[in-house]
Amino acid sequence: MAASTRIPFRQLLGRALRLRCPVCGDGRLFRGYLKMNDVCPDCGYVHAREGGYWLGAMYVNYGVVVAVSMAAHLVMTDSFQVPVTIQMAVLVPGAAALVLLFAPWARALWLALDLMFDPPKQEDHQRAVDRAKLVVNEDGEPVERT
Repeated sequence: MAASTRIPFRQLLGRALRLRCPVCGDGRLFRGYLKMNDVCPDCGYVHAREGGYWLGAMYVNYGVVVAVSMAAHLVMTDSFQVPVTIQMAVLVPGAAALVLLFAPWARALWLALDLMFDPPKQEDHQRAVDRAKLVVNEDGEPVERT
């Protein structure tokens, strides 16, 4: 069985909030606001560990948006007695905007949660070494080093 490299959750969380590679802490996860690097530009770690990997990030994003929306609803209802129609006029567009605003952090948090429960294994590092033979082009895609 391959040895795992466990990274402390506080460190993973800090790297996720800074949108940095969870393994090395240096490489940027994103090259644009919603454009994620396939591999870490510094250590070569492959971020998506399998097909459909980012589906969990959608659940993280959904959970945060629902929690914020419910908290806002409770505050508007209990503290300020805001009518439901006005609440809907504020909360629906606000939730839609929050989905887009929080998307990069949802992916980073999902990556941190996944690595907390399933730390990188030696095979993951070997994939990183194999990927080191590649470079990341301006579109964030790995291409053969020439």
